[in-house]
Amino acid sequence: MNSKTMTNLYNYRASLILVLALCFAANPKYNNDESLPEYPTANGLNKIGDHGYPSNPMNDRAKGYLLKGKVKNGIGNYGNYIDWDFHPAGLWGEYTYLPTVGFMAGVPGHAYTSDFSWSDCSDIYIPALQGSIYLWCSSDAYSEWQPGVKDNFVDVVFDVEGDNGTFGTQKLTGDNIDAVNQWGYDNNESIIFVSTSSTYDDPNSSAAMMGLVYPWAKRPALSERLEEFDLYDYGDDQEEWTEDDNYVYYGANLAESYFSNYGGSYASDWQATTKARENTHNTDVTAGDIFGQTEFTDEGDTSPLLAHSNYVDTWPTQYNVETGSYDSYWPGWFAKDYYGDDPTSWPAQGIEDCNGTRKDKDCWVESSDRHISDSDVYIEFDDRWAHRGN
Repeated sequence: MNSKTMTNLYNYRASLILVLALCFAANPKYNNDESLPEYPTANGLNKIGDHGYPSNPMNDRAKGYLLKGKVKNGIGNYGNYIDWDFHPAGLWGEYTYLPTVGFMAGVPGHAYTSDFSWSDCSDIYIPALQGSIYLWCSSDAYSEWQPGVKDNFVDVVFDVEGDNGTFGTQKLTGDNIDAVNQWGYDNNESIIFVSTSSTYDDPNSSAAMMGLVYPWAKRPALSERLEEFDLYDYGDDQEEWTEDDNYVYYGANLAESYFSNYGGSYASDWQATTKARENTHNTDVTAGDIFGQTEFTDEGDTSPLLAHSNYVDTWPTQYNVETGSYDSYWPGWFAKDYYGDDPTSWPAQGIEDCNGTRKDKDCWVESSDRHISDSDVYIEFDDRWAHRGN
């Protein structure tokens, strides 16, 4: 998947903590003094060749065990991360209830213009064209877009139907509008403007079928699926992310962690993140070392273990310059503490907008050492190998 914020490898870096049979998705957490893993990030316009070919994901596979409580699970960091092939799989009493559990994530391709407020500004920008072209302006769409700051959107799509649509033509100023399906923004007035053919194409109505395009939904057209990567229509200069690329609207996107035309799990869509064995767990401790006395494995099991919150030896390590040694650190996040009922603590906790209720996320602050459950297991996997699986 190519986009301004998603690389061709579609790097979600999906991270999950599984508490009993529940899973929660989030981004991995790293300490401020720690270097990030050396895999492509979702920032910037990454091009083919900017990063080395990912290493064999089999080297980064590991497993874990959630054995606290009544429901017990074995966990993997690829494809179906809970599977009947890896015991226990949702074990409750004498029976297992989770034959396969995968991860699914979906994102929309655009935000409908009807999500924002628009007013007819034709008389301000194009008085000579009034009646033949209608120009609509929105300040709250501008606030959400934040052109040149965050660029939460990259284009405007018209005639949306399903995952199809036509990009509009960008104009530098509203005065330059001379046809329908054009758009632009005015930083001085803090507005986004779009042009339509009639008042029936009112962007305040969802029936207008217009939207502000998210970065991942505007990409060069797919030319060919090669053995090692997907080739897109990069135009005459054959350079990614240049003006002559043949950009098309891709619409919404949905990713599944397991989607394969092959038998077995070797070609599953999502694989362990590159260098997971260094950044999300370590290979010094094996499943047999910690869980060898359980009924689910034995002391001869040499499989690497995922990071378990209750076993520090399974955590990844980082070099401490001050001590000259390697220290273990938890790669995930910690539980949050509620401070809504103690306003006197807010300044010390950096709380500013708490309304004093548990529903307000601003009333919660992440703990520095308290985990979410008795045993949290941390994993990272992504779909950079998806072309092999499907």
